[in-house]
Amino acid sequence: MRTLALLFSILLVGCQSTTGNSSFAPSVTNVALSKLAVISPNSTYVEDMLVEELNDYKINAISGRNIAAFASDVEELQKLLKQNGVSHLLLVNSQVGQQDVRYAGTINNTQTNVNVWNSYSASASSNSVSTPIYSSTNSAVAKGQLFTVDGELVWIADLVLEAQGTIYTGQKAMASGIADGIIDEMKKSKIVEK
Repeated sequence: MRTLALLFSILLVGCQSTTGNSSFAPSVTNVALSKLAVISPNSTYVEDMLVEELNDYKINAISGRNIAAFASDVEELQKLLKQNGVSHLLLVNSQVGQQDVRYAGTINNTQTNVNVWNSYSASASSNSVSTPIYSSTNSAVAKGQLFTVDGELVWIADLVLEAQGTIYTGQKAMASGIADGIIDEMKKSKIVEK
């Protein structure tokens, strides 16, 4: 049991760290989001997570990929967004690196059982298990752009995400980190209330 607990704790060791910055266009004085469409052409995971999290913050957010699928150009996209009551479009482009998994060593666990029947007779058995341990790293970059439905760029955010540990470096975990990073930048800019 101790071996499983130790192995599980080693697999959990790791983290994601995100650095980011964001800014408004110089002419912007107020961003009033009535309905926000989110499009992430590189990752449906990022798009879906952002929509879910933004709705948790009481922002009326929808996935924009289904609307964009029917647009043949930018003008048609604007028309379809307006028909769906969208006031703003959040475009998130991201690039996740290749997960790098490396051998980091081995955990050896030995368990010995001893049975004593009297002071002259005993038996002992030993059992040893070796478990290989791997380290995992990954990184991602993302750019978020907030446009009005008429196409005016009002806000941008740049993110760099670094992750280590097997739980934190897979595609879904990296997508979640990107979505969280965009939300954090939106909070800093007071687009999303905490």
